[in-house]
Amino acid sequence: VVLAEPGSVPADAQSGLEIREIWVTIDAQQFLADQQVKPAGIDIIGADLTVIRDADGQFYLDRFNADGSSESGLDDLMEMTSLSVHDVSVTFIDELYDEPPQRFSAIAMSLNNQGYTHTLTGHALLPGGVGYRIDVEADLYGDSHQPASWQGQLYAKGQSVSFSAVADRYLPAGISLEGVADVRLWADVASLGVKAFSGELDTHDLKVTHLKESREYNFLADQLRGQFGWRQNEEGWQFALQQLLVRQGERTWKTEALSLAGHHHEQGSHIKGVSALIELDGLGALLPVTPGLEPEERAWLAELHPRGLLDYWAHWLSFTERASELPPIFHVNWFRKDADGQFMWPGFSQNMRVIEWDINHTKGDVDFDETAIGGVPHIADINTHGLDTDSETLDALLEVDRDAWLDEMEQIREYLEGYGERLPDQMIVELDKVVTALR
Repeated sequence: VVLAEPGSVPADAQSGLEIREIWVTIDAQQFLADQQVKPAGIDIIGADLTVIRDADGQFYLDRFNADGSSESGLDDLMEMTSLSVHDVSVTFIDELYDEPPQRFSAIAMSLNNQGYTHTLTGHALLPGGVGYRIDVEADLYGDSHQPASWQGQLYAKGQSVSFSAVADRYLPAGISLEGVADVRLWADVASLGVKAFSGELDTHDLKVTHLKESREYNFLADQLRGQFGWRQNEEGWQFALQQLLVRQGERTWKTEALSLAGHHHEQGSHIKGVSALIELDGLGALLPVTPGLEPEERAWLAELHPRGLLDYWAHWLSFTERASELPPIFHVNWFRKDADGQFMWPGFSQNMRVIEWDINHTKGDVDFDETAIGGVPHIADINTHGLDTDSETLDALLEVDRDAWLDEMEQIREYLEGYGERLPDQMIVELDKVVTALR
C-alpha cells in the first residue's frame, strides 16, 4: 500500500510532521485469520519530522500527541517487523536541557525486529556545528513493546565531529574543547544508557582549555590519535588508553598503554593507574590542563619538561641492582596436548596442586631439577593424591623437549626484536643463555 502526500503542516510551522510517501506492508496472515488489518512494516520516504525530549526525559514525535496523551508516536513504529526511512530530516528539540534545536538530514535507517532480537543500521548527516556524518549499526534485544528497555551492542562511526559541540555537562568543571575528530565507537547500551564503550579517535587541531580561579591553562596538538575504553559500575569506573600518538609541530610523542581506575568508598575516592612505555616528551604540556589540580600544583607541573621513555621492562629489570631479594617467577602451560589432541593436565580445580608446589618452593620446603629453561619440579614433590593422571603423562608434562624449546626460543626472539631499540639488552642476553644451554 502506497500513500502519497499523506499529511503536511503549514510552511510557517516551527515544528511538525511532513511525509512525502509511505509504503505500508500488511500482515496478510493475521488478516486472513481474524480479518484485522495490522501493518507489519513501514517504509517512509522524504519525511520531515520533529522529535522532542520533554522535561521528564521522554521522547516523542511532535504532532503525534497533540492532544496531550501519553502516546509518543515512536512506540508503534518501533514495534513494526520492519521499519525503514529514506531521505528523512529530523529536528531534535531538547526541552530537558533547554538547548537550541539540532537538525539531522539525509537520514537512511533500517530496523528489523524478530521477536526479542532487533537489528538497526543507518546513517545521517549531522547538524552543521556538530560534524559531517554518522553511521550506526546495532544488535539489540528486549521486549518489542518496550523499546526504551532494549539493550545490546552499538557501533557508531562519526566523521569530522566537532569537539566544540560537546555539551558542558559532559565535561569536567572548567574544561572546554576545540578541534575536529573522526571517531569509531563500540558501546554496550541498556535502557537508553551506555554501560561501557571502546573506540578509536583521530583528532586534528585539538585545544583543551582549563579555566580555574581566573587562570587559563591550554594544551594544543596538531593531531591526537589513539584507542580508548571506558566502563562504569557501582564501585567506580575504569579507563584505558592505547597507542596514543600526539603531534605538536615538529615534535611527536606517544604512549603504548595507560589504564586508570577510580573507586568510591565510604572514606572517599581514589584513582590508581598502570602504564607501560610512556614517552615523556610533551607530557609536561598536557599535565597542567588535568582537572582537579590546585593552582600551585598546576604551576609546578607547567615548569616540568620531562624527556625520554618510561619503559616497563627497563623499570623492572633495574630491580636486580636495587633489591636484595627478587620474587620467583613460575612458568606453566595448562593447555599442553598429547599426540591424540587430548589435554594432558586435568586443569580447573587441579591447578591448585601446581600452585601448592610454587608456595612450598618459595618457603624452601621443596627443591627442583636445574634444566636449560629453569628449575623443574620433582614429581614426588607435587601432590598427586586422588589425581587421575598416569605417571607417563606426568613425566611428559615435566620433560624438557630440546627441539621444541629451540623452536620456541626462535619465535620469542622474533617477537622481541620487533621492539627494536626500545628492547633492553638484558632480554636478548637472557634469551641467548637459554639457547646455548639447550644446544
